[in-house]
Amino acid sequence: MARLSKAKLFAQVVSAIEADGWTVSMLSGAREHPCRFRMAKGAVARTVRLYIWNLTHGGGAKRPRSEFRIQITNVGQFQPEPEGLTLIMGWSGDFNAFAAFDVAHHARALGASPSIQISATTLREAEKSGAATQPKGNQEIAVAVRPDRLIAYLNNFDAAHRGKIDDVADSPIDQIDFTALTAPGRQLQFGTVAELRQRKTVLARLAALECELEAIRPHICMLGHNQPPEALSPDLGVLIGEVREASESVRAEFAEDMPDTQAVARGASKLQRVANLLRKAQEEAKNLGKAIKDKAREKIAEGVMAAAGGGFLYRNEILEGIESTIRTIAHWFHLISP
Repeated sequence: MARLSKAKLFAQVVSAIEADGWTVSMLSGAREHPCRFRMAKGAVARTVRLYIWNLTHGGGAKRPRSEFRIQITNVGQFQPEPEGLTLIMGWSGDFNAFAAFDVAHHARALGASPSIQISATTLREAEKSGAATQPKGNQEIAVAVRPDRLIAYLNNFDAAHRGKIDDVADSPIDQIDFTALTAPGRQLQFGTVAELRQRKTVLARLAALECELEAIRPHICMLGHNQPPEALSPDLGVLIGEVREASESVRAEFAEDMPDTQAVARGASKLQRVANLLRKAQEEAKNLGKAIKDKAREKIAEGVMAAAGGGFLYRNEILEGIESTIRTIAHWFHLISP
């Protein structure tokens, strides 16, 4: 993915903050680096000094392929923000994640063209789970964080750089209680810039998920009597139907000025159920493959794995797409009831 200009890098951070319902007031010029801004939500406000670069591969052929870095340029020493927060960050559109480094471990004068590294594994984990940590070997702990979890990282900055990211990473999918999110008495706020933007994000995830399902439809129809055993495979057509019903109900509500939150919650809960079934089927298929030693039955297990574990509806892309959609809906609920 192409490198972003400083202005676009700043915009990535500001957009992630505003998407969580905060307002951002710039304190520095568009071309100044570091960027300084004030972020506020209700009675809470903080001043931020942001150093940011593109994340790129760690260097020449001798560097590990999995190593990424920010190459620090035009900065001789990081300056702390008085009574505020100083961020040292990198952005990767390929991983859809920020890398964040602790300024306390980079307080000295910098050498010629220094760099700070983070691994592709850490960035991938953040893209999947919301946040991930990586010990740097010098008592520093780097953090990778997905944009929709950036506010959680800022609110837990010190703990995150001590390796404690429970409050930054996503909650497990099956622990999100959508019924509780529609409890009577909650003050709902529709129509804000952040809320409308999140609707578009949810709709984009639903569209991508539907494309994945459409692509596997011919394979599902061809399974016939060769479908995996009942214990491993809930009816594939039924599961696809449930995902489509959930998608249609959420899309219909998001076309309204004031969506019915209970209808949206029912759709999200239906996606949760499908995700849980797929996750269990994946595990059962893997266990079956490990347990079977007989050559003839091993072939059967391979067929089960192809249909239930590694391909069709049970391939990781489908499950991850459903889980990602669930998280974006949960974030929408967070935005309408701050």
